[in-house]
Amino acid sequence: MSQILILDNDSSDQQILSSMLIKNGYEVIGCEDFENTIADVLSFALSPDLILLAASSSHWDAYELCRQIKSQRGAGSIPVILIYPSKTDSFIEQGFEAGAVDYLVKPFIRQEVLARLQACIALNELDCGSFNTVKNSLSHQDVVEHQDVLEELIQKRTTELIEVNRTLGAQIAERQRVEQELQEQRSFLRLIIDTIPFYIFARDRQGVFTLVNEAVAGIYNTTVEKIVGQNYADFNPDGDQVERFRRQDLQILDNLHEIRVNEEHFTFNVVQKTRWLQIVKRPIIAPDGQANQVLAVMADITELKETELALRESEERFRLAFEGGPLGMFLVDKDLRLFKVNQSLCEMLGYDEQEITGDSVLDLSLPEDVEGDRQAIQELLDGQREEINTEKRYLSRQGEIIWANFTAKLIRNTDGAPLYVLGMVVDITPRKHTEEELQKHREHLEALVEQRTQELSIRNQELEMEILERKKAELAEREQRALAEALSDTAARLNSTLDLDHLLDLILANIEQVAPHDAAQVLLVEQDIVRVVRQKKYFEDEKAESALPTSFSLDEFHDLQEMVRSGNPYAAPNVINVSRHIMPMRMKWVHSYVGAPMKFGNKIIGFLCLFSSKPEFLGPKHGENLQAFANQASIAIRNAGLYEQQRELAALEERQRLAREMHDAVSQILFSACLKAETLSILWKRDPDRALQSLSDLYRLNRGALAEMRNLLVELRPQALISADLGDLIRQLADSVAGRTRIDTTVHVEGRNPLPAEVQIAFFRIAQEALNNIEKHACASQAQITLDNQGESVFLRIVDNGCGFDRDQLQSERLGMNIMLERAEAIHAKLNVKSQLGEGTLIEILWKNISPTEGGE
Repeated sequence: MSQILILDNDSSDQQILSSMLIKNGYEVIGCEDFENTIADVLSFALSPDLILLAASSSHWDAYELCRQIKSQRGAGSIPVILIYPSKTDSFIEQGFEAGAVDYLVKPFIRQEVLARLQACIALNELDCGSFNTVKNSLSHQDVVEHQDVLEELIQKRTTELIEVNRTLGAQIAERQRVEQELQEQRSFLRLIIDTIPFYIFARDRQGVFTLVNEAVAGIYNTTVEKIVGQNYADFNPDGDQVERFRRQDLQILDNLHEIRVNEEHFTFNVVQKTRWLQIVKRPIIAPDGQANQVLAVMADITELKETELALRESEERFRLAFEGGPLGMFLVDKDLRLFKVNQSLCEMLGYDEQEITGDSVLDLSLPEDVEGDRQAIQELLDGQREEINTEKRYLSRQGEIIWANFTAKLIRNTDGAPLYVLGMVVDITPRKHTEEELQKHREHLEALVEQRTQELSIRNQELEMEILERKKAELAEREQRALAEALSDTAARLNSTLDLDHLLDLILANIEQVAPHDAAQVLLVEQDIVRVVRQKKYFEDEKAESALPTSFSLDEFHDLQEMVRSGNPYAAPNVINVSRHIMPMRMKWVHSYVGAPMKFGNKIIGFLCLFSSKPEFLGPKHGENLQAFANQASIAIRNAGLYEQQRELAALEERQRLAREMHDAVSQILFSACLKAETLSILWKRDPDRALQSLSDLYRLNRGALAEMRNLLVELRPQALISADLGDLIRQLADSVAGRTRIDTTVHVEGRNPLPAEVQIAFFRIAQEALNNIEKHACASQAQITLDNQGESVFLRIVDNGCGFDRDQLQSERLGMNIMLERAEAIHAKLNVKSQLGEGTLIEILWKNISPTEGGE
């Protein structure tokens, strides 16, 4: 078993690491006196297999301590892993130079911690084993020389680890760049759909447009946004034509077949245009096999019929869409060989165009998919199907599996004979990976729900049995009615709180309704140890009673063991006559006694015990009554425990949320700052002017990171949002935006008057929402913030030089306008928003401190 020494004066971090390592079979060496422990390590009096050393401790210089350990002949062979609060390359390099073999960064990830520890221990054992072997066979001078060689090897491995970390940083940056390019390609795909010279739209069963492209919007001299969600009848006054198209759409949806119209002389009644159209309508089939929408593609072939020039233009548009589009596209001849591919397909699969041109299209498929792909394409060539639209797998040049949406259509000549197959491929690998992860989470949640359902079912059955037993008892004895009423009243009181301490006080206060007694105790069981958590003492022998233990083993007393074994109450009407050792015997004044176990399911969680100084005063009948009360008490205690677990879970979720925000908001800024700092010295020698600009950017990034941290602290401690000055809070928001973007943000504040809590929160949230809009939507280069908080009113103005927007066309829920308006109305403030396209946006809010008399007038 490997011994791990943790040197960290942060008790919470030390506890987390200790628990993690102990659960995985490591022996953790405790450290309460840091100075003596460090001295023992340096003198080799303490020789653990590995040391975890906090790099940011106020009790020691971690780098100097690491050097001291490595300089000792005995302790120098112990590997040291440094613990950093955040990942900073310069600090990590400094740690490697001091002799550390690896590092950890908070928050701790269990798999990472265990993997790094195992690797370091295994490497050290290998080095030590080699050294010992050599030592047994060589002289002292040879051993010293061999140890020097090993130290050079450790230094070399340290340099390699630093280089690997730099490489990982570059890979992360490259991945972010690829993700950005993917988003741009998706936007470009929508642009291509809007620029394709076809009228593309989709309608549901009621004739409502669910999708249109720019070409359809141009027909009706309006925008895409104004058409989507509207009924086709709103744009066509010809009722007969509308009804004909409605029946045609329903026929397609019901039969799940497409309709093709090669030529139709069609009049757009709204704009009085008569055109020749080629129309394809097909159902959009959902995963359940039903269709509720019709997708229509209409090609305007008027010019094609009038002149061959339009044909050449159409061919040119196809060539541009084929060669320059973001979709992977290819053409396949009747022998299933690729005779033309575009660049997007080559980049997606990692091939050059010359490598795959002339090869079979089936060579790109996985071996197990080849037969199915051959059959589908052959059916398309034979005219047995009109198109192929499916998800399939491709094999890249690197051997990776690429998931894609594959669409193929048969291209025919003027005589209708098949010429070639046009295939289009869209990479959906990230989406498939996400779907797989979601499926795993869904199965896990379903298992948890099933487990919880079974637990609730068992508990419900137990409750039903308890209710049945109570009804039988009421029918058997009328006198139990009073007891049942008392128990009901007691249960209501016990269930009125979820605080365990208050609940235990209520149990002790209400137990008098069950049976008269001289003393009572509430006992809880934790891992076969019984603790006295509440008691009502008998004061006749108070001194002797105070000497009794408050915790003891469950096996110590026969009465407790019997209640655990049987699950029933235990009664001793006369303690003197009991031959076995029972709990009341430790109190000499007790002559009669009754106890009842508190159970949850089959588990004993505690006991209720009543004592009397009179013989034969307490008996089995009181035990039955006490058991009923104990059942109520156990449910209340269990509910309190579940409530405490829920609170802990909520606290954990909040910490995880803050950790994600800190990673997303702060770590990216700090990472950019580190990159600039690394290149600053090189850039200063080459181009001082650019170096000064980079230095300014570095200051901006650090100021933004500091502002982000302060904002997170404000979110973590809501009281700070109320107690801080409003001007300082708004400066933090502005610095945060400036740190994440290159928007030149200026803040002018006058006055520092204290404000009511609700007013301060409203102004802060409105400013936060406005700055978020500037960052995400405005495309601005400058923003100005003015806060006037000098007199009986507060005035806030936020102006940017961005793209602006048209409020008449803006949906009410966009840009958080409703949220800002509601916050302003809640404090009786006036909110003014002005914006025009291309002229930026102005947001003003004015709040006046109106006295009660003025408010009444």
